Amino acid sequence: MIQIGIVLALLLAAGCAKQGRPMGGPVDRTAPMVTGHAPPTDATAVDLSTGVTIDFSEEMDRKRVEEAVFVAPNAPLNMSWKGRQLRIAVGTGLTMGRTYVVTVGTDARDLRGNRLQDSYSFAFATGDRLDSGELKGRIVSADDDVQRGAYVWAYDLQTFDGRTALDAPAFVTQTGADGSYRFERLAQGRYRVVGFVDGNRNQRPDPGEVIALPARDVDVAGEGVTSAGDQRLAQRDVQPKVVQASVVDRRRILLVFDHPVDAADLQIGLGPLAIKDIHSDPLDARRLHIRTGVQQEGKTYRLIVQRADGDLEVPDGPLRGTARQDTKAPTISRQQPDGSVAAATAANLFFSEAMDTSRVPMGWTSVDSTSAPGGEWAWHDGTDLIFRPDTSFAPGPHHMELDLRDLRDRAGNTMADSTVRIHFDLLDSAGLATITGQCIWPDETDGLARIHLSRKSEPTASTSPDVQVDSQVDSQVNSTVDSLGHFHFAALVPVEYVLTAWFDRDADGIWDAGQIEPYRAAEPYVLHGTVKVEAGDTVSLVVPQIEVAEEVEE
Repeated sequence: MIQIGIVLALLLAAGCAKQGRPMGGPVDRTAPMVTGHAPPTDATAVDLSTGVTIDFSEEMDRKRVEEAVFVAPNAPLNMSWKGRQLRIAVGTGLTMGRTYVVTVGTDARDLRGNRLQDSYSFAFATGDRLDSGELKGRIVSADDDVQRGAYVWAYDLQTFDGRTALDAPAFVTQTGADGSYRFERLAQGRYRVVGFVDGNRNQRPDPGEVIALPARDVDVAGEGVTSAGDQRLAQRDVQPKVVQASVVDRRRILLVFDHPVDAADLQIGLGPLAIKDIHSDPLDARRLHIRTGVQQEGKTYRLIVQRADGDLEVPDGPLRGTARQDTKAPTISRQQPDGSVAAATAANLFFSEAMDTSRVPMGWTSVDSTSAPGGEWAWHDGTDLIFRPDTSFAPGPHHMELDLRDLRDRAGNTMADSTVRIHFDLLDSAGLATITGQCIWPDETDGLARIHLSRKSEPTASTSPDVQVDSQVDSQVNSTVDSLGHFHFAALVPVEYVLTAWFDRDADGIWDAGQIEPYRAAEPYVLHGTVKVEAGDTVSLVVPQIEVAEEVEE
């Protein structure tokens, strides 16, 4: 027993000795790097039996690296590892007299999940010279921001006669943190570039994934860098689907779609259950609120959602009716105007659910010594209440309070809050700014150039009534050069804006993302970027900016 006690005491002492600062240290957030490779950069006369190796700065997630390695011209690859070194053999073997480009894309990552900052490429040739053409560009997201980690395919149209965005390309890379990509060591010729976001990680663009088609094919010179410009990602014309359908109470059903929908485009049926009205959620266009007749508890109702082009996918199984009463108090989802604005002809209150439109508020109460304007209240629809003043709002700050106690939702519930306050500052002309400039597309003739301006961090300019959204300029050569393509945005709130432009070839006012089959190019597009303006500023721009061709360094 004494010996056992001594052993236990020693074990406890050893355990206590181990207590202290936890192991591990700081979290690794350092991006991995390629530290070496073979063959060397720009090597020529490489033997056809040569294998390719790539060395990394740290242990890597091998599967993710293998998925992010591309060899052009495209060929099957056999990969193996020795420590931090990836070994690659081209399955069909190297071909004499050809330039090869090896790329490690930005999806390659270390064991902590840190990705390469930018794609890494090197080239070698099995002949006595390397091709010297380069092609660069940028992939932009559907909400007008740079797209990191997008796949970029390039087709060599001298040899390609397949289906764009469906058949394998000759060259593959990925975009870096700034959305840019670069193909190096291309032979002189014509190329077609396609970008996409690989949601399911199968390295192919699939239905439902966003794709960026080009505005035109690009002629790459034998030397120097050719720009393909910006390409914008867009959802293909894929049917939306209902990802959630739930019964809220005995008179309401909620449908959630996989992407935004317009209620006016849909026909919704619930069998014998009558549908009274449908409205979109004021904060999320993917959500539709459906008001029904009184449901029968436990009875099943089959949901059918249709568009003009057919039935939409809905969750399996019918909806089951409930007798649950609606006892949830409605709320104000958002209000306009809000903050600093350049114009305010009305005030809007948007509600979380459909309201009793037979009731309107009595009027405003002044707050902080500002006057309460007279005017008229009216419902635009069940969720949008509009106030139109008798006289225009004067420049300056406005602070108003509204009594909501008379308002009810369709079930008779009173508002969660008894009052709401609206605060906005209507700027005078001295507090506003102007953006002006010229929009020229040298390679385009028939159509119209269009400029789109939106406040940064807001999803679309249409939610900002003080911003002129689509300023149209005639870019056809039908006037003097000095007056060609001028645009003008006046009375802007001094904030930061995102400016984009496109060339509207069919003059329908809508940017055309193109089509895969039969193939049709997208309309030209450019993300000019952010423009910050101060009160009284007049900013002059040229859009798109004309790039000077880069020369290859000796």
